[in-house]
This record gives sequence, structure tokens and C-alpha cells, in this order.
Amino acid sequence: MAEEVINNNTEKPPKPEKVSAKKKGGWFKKIPANVLLSPGGLILIIFAAMMEILDLIPLPLLDQIWELPLELIFIALLCFIAKVPLKASLAPFILERIPLLSDILPTWVLRMFF
Repeated sequence: MAEEVINNNTEKPPKPEKVSAKKKGGWFKKIPANVLLSPGGLILIIFAAMMEILDLIPLPLLDQIWELPLELIFIALLCFIAKVPLKASLAPFILERIPLLSDILPTWVLRMFF
């Protein structure tokens, strides 16, 4: 009878907890560090830094003319290299078109790190 009690009271191994990734939705999607440190990610970082340096040149109208194609190229690179959905690039693209806001808040920082 003691053996039956021992057999009935044997502990079952604990069930592994379900690990689910937190759903990342919304308008800003963080790019994982392993993607940023890859060769393609370094191209993204260099390209973003180049865009910010060009943004410092104070030419009000010409500034928007050369930023538009660079921004579109950057969005395409984000989609292909970092697998960022197009939806996640639309809000930053629109924010970059607002003159004073684009000088205060570089949206590529939001895309890459937050």
C-alpha cells in the first residue's frame, strides 16, 4: 500500500511555459540588433547618418528635393534588409515631411532603435 501511495504522489515534470513573442504592431518597429550589426544593417546606419548630415545643410527648398529620393531609397532598403513592413515606414516618412519636426526628431532613430 505504501508503494501505491508513492506511485500516486510522483511528481509530474512541470509543463514548459509557452514563450510567445510580444506582438509588435503599430507604426514604429524596432530593428533587432543582429540585423543592425550585419553588413546590410551597417549600410542602413551609414545611409541614415549620411541623410542626417545632408539634413544639416540649410537650404530650405533644395533640402526637400534631395531628401525625398534618399528617404524613398532608405525605405526600400529597410524593407529588403531589415524586413520592416511598409506600414512601419509610412509614419516616419510623413513626419520627415514636416519641416520643423524633421529637424528636431530624426525619425530614422525611431525606426532603428525604438
